[in-house]
Amino acid sequence: MTLRFHKVAFAWLGRSAGFWLLWSLLAGVSPASLGVGLITAVASAGLSLQLLPTRGGPSHWQWWRPLPGFLWQSLRGSVDVAWRALAPSRRVRPGWQRVPAPDDALGRYALGSEITLMPGTLMAGTSHDHYLVHLLDRDHAVTRLVWRERDRLQRAGWLPSAAGTTDEADR
Repeated sequence: MTLRFHKVAFAWLGRSAGFWLLWSLLAGVSPASLGVGLITAVASAGLSLQLLPTRGGPSHWQWWRPLPGFLWQSLRGSVDVAWRALAPSRRVRPGWQRVPAPDDALGRYALGSEITLMPGTLMAGTSHDHYLVHLLDRDHAVTRLVWRERDRLQRAGWLPSAAGTTDEADR
């Protein structure tokens, strides 16, 4: 048996366990759903290995590194919007801002999703190589926050190192 076989088998088992855990959380743990969940998990793991094969890239644990930041941004964004709704004295000056976007599709999607979770922002679309970001406060300096998120996603392996522009004038 080769090292490649062991790597794929370990990946299949790990992914199967992850999909089965997800199934159990969503469908509940009952004798009727366990068998169907196990078959579905094994099939899903096989499909995921076809779509995202194991390679020498970032480890699977590295892909989870942005999760705490993602959850924190989500919480901050929700609290900010609720605070603005409940406190009429809180300033709301809507506006638009163009923010440089990564070149690759996965990076554009990942960073765009993160922008929407930032307090007071909504990634409303793209225009060529820029995001179109709607702001609740047009004086909000969102570009600096986007660069920080971009750097965090690069460290986690979600974005290539050369994503977007690195021009200091844009920061």
